[in-house]
Amino acid sequence: MRRMLILKCLVFSFIIISCMGKQTRSATLNETKAGELIYDYLDLLRSGNFESAAGLWEPSCREQALRLGLVYDNIPVKADCASPYVYDYENLKDYLAAAITSKAVLDSTTIRWKLESAFEGKEVSYFYYTSLIDDYYWIIPPHYYYSQGWPTMESRYFRFIINPDLLNHANEISVRSLDEIVEKIAAELMIPEERLAVLAEKKIDYYLCRDEVEVGKLAGTRGQGFYNRGFDVVITSFMPNYHEVSLLMINFKLQNQPQFAIPFIREGLATIYGGCWQRAPEVVFDFGGYILRYDIIKIDSILTYDQFNDKTNGDITNPVGACLVNYLYRQLGVSRFFDLYRSLSGDHDFVSGLTTENVKQMVETAMEKKWPDIEIGFFAFMEECRNNHGLIYPGQVETDRVLIDKDGLVLSASDKYMMVEYTNGSDLQSGINILLKRENSLAKKSSILFDEQYKDSYDFEGYRFGIRLDKNEIGLYDYATNQIRAKFIDDPGIESPYYDTVSHKIRAYFDIGLIGEIAPQNGDYKILK
Repeated sequence: MRRMLILKCLVFSFIIISCMGKQTRSATLNETKAGELIYDYLDLLRSGNFESAAGLWEPSCREQALRLGLVYDNIPVKADCASPYVYDYENLKDYLAAAITSKAVLDSTTIRWKLESAFEGKEVSYFYYTSLIDDYYWIIPPHYYYSQGWPTMESRYFRFIINPDLLNHANEISVRSLDEIVEKIAAELMIPEERLAVLAEKKIDYYLCRDEVEVGKLAGTRGQGFYNRGFDVVITSFMPNYHEVSLLMINFKLQNQPQFAIPFIREGLATIYGGCWQRAPEVVFDFGGYILRYDIIKIDSILTYDQFNDKTNGDITNPVGACLVNYLYRQLGVSRFFDLYRSLSGDHDFVSGLTTENVKQMVETAMEKKWPDIEIGFFAFMEECRNNHGLIYPGQVETDRVLIDKDGLVLSASDKYMMVEYTNGSDLQSGINILLKRENSLAKKSSILFDEQYKDSYDFEGYRFGIRLDKNEIGLYDYATNQIRAKFIDDPGIESPYYDTVSHKIRAYFDIGLIGEIAPQNGDYKILK
């Protein structure tokens, strides 16, 4: 078991815990014994001796995989559920005996083994890790190996395992927001208090990595972030990653379930709760509406496993899928929606084999309507949502106090709205940026989103919010949670009061609650050009 020493100090609202250090290890790697372990494991899998196979995983890793009590149908070794040799066991079990094609010695204790097979014209590959720990060889997941020595911190529901170079990226606001979204989703999905207490006790392990490359090492796949279903951990390059946490909470709701679900319904539901790509849900829905409005993609072309996962359309399928799921969820309610969710779930063969017509029929059954009628209702719903404009509205609204009046920028507020007006006599192609609400808890912290936007031009000084605008768009950004909270992009196909081409003036407003109910105090801002 990994040892953790609780230090007698608090950082904001949660406890700092010592580094999750390496186990006691022998100095000499015995490649023969390590090889015997992995070959024994594969042979046990092939012969169907799953209990003995599971026993070859390092004990604390097994505990991590089983701690939340989540079980997948027909997955004999949960820790290994991401392996195609396990989730597609019936098709690939006969390939296990000759699957190992190469190995790489990573250090004096650990070897990475590569498995490769060809099945029905497709290449299948996967990596396993074996490591010498306390004089025994064990199978371990990559996140166990690559996160050794990383410091950890705990909050109410999370255990954060953080790359030492990123400790200043964890701040009180982002941590609190993750605990809050867990409770919000639990309430929405009617997860009982006793189940929520399990999360508080066992924790959601959250690995914060330096970048997508490091995410790839820990998760096995390169990207911004992933929910690892085998161990129920989040591995990500930014904080907080609400989307991956939402995926975990959906599985926590279902508890006993098939491992796979049609991607549009799984990813769409997670987007309803947590947004995606560091964008709030409303911003994603607004973008999805734009895609549909200009007929860039059809909703019946994202329904299948392969359609949704098409890498060439990834930036398009996710927002459109989120819009469709948002509509279905509102129409069906929680209970009936999850009935549909389960009907669209199954093993890999079942889910990947569903056709567009199969999916349509299942949705028709759930909605008790034919697909053309569902489409009519969906597009009417999208037209209603269009008026929200991603929570920023073009034009002006009545306000009663001026907060900033400087260099052509006027920021004013009422108890409900904040309005932005800007002109400098030019066509405003370059625009202007405003930072608002400096937070003491963000002092000496870093913001990934701020650094992405300003790179080396400005240092992050602890302002929580930013407004960036030009003649084409305006966005509200939360630098504590690294999220685009609201966005409006001026649609060239629609006459809009956002930008006056005669006076060269921008006008827009948003709900003041997006920045915390209370407007910034005098002087609590900074203008960047």
